[in-house]
Amino acid sequence: MNKSKGYVNTDYLNEAAKIFAPIKQRSHALLEIEAGQKIIDIGCGPGHDTCAIASAHPELSQVVGVD
Repeated sequence: MNKSKGYVNTDYLNEAAKIFAPIKQRSHALLEIEAGQKIIDIGCGPGHDTCAIASAHPELSQVVGVD
């Protein structure tokens, strides 16, 4: 099968996400997010971190992802 340029196996991405989850959680904690803040995630890709931050901090006034 001829794969298009840029193809990455989804199983690989899912496994990588599991490995990096503790690092991501720590980096989110280091942001010291407070109620009412507005967060922008620049270079968010599919928005996994953006959604995780928004879900973990419903007190935020706005969370936006830009890729």
